[in-house]
Amino acid sequence: MSLPKPKKYRRRSNEAEKQAIAKRFRAYRAQVGINQTELAALMGLFDRSSVSDIERGHNLPHHSTLRRFTELERRVKNGLSSHKLD
Repeated sequence: MSLPKPKKYRRRSNEAEKQAIAKRFRAYRAQVGINQTELAALMGLFDRSSVSDIERGHNLPHHSTLRRFTELERRVKNGLSSHKLD
């Protein structure tokens, strides 16, 4: 008798989840008036293609990227500078 295959730790995303995150990224950029390159720099990403892929719903952001993005959203909501993460 063989053992069952281990479950993968990363859960699969559905299309609705990808589109909801994409919408948040686009809305944030529009609200603060920055482009994809500037958003990528704020979040410590290598280049704008990562943001572009997320905004088109092609990829889900890594959990650390999503955490940094959420911190940027929180700062704008609280009236703090959106252009610096401490």
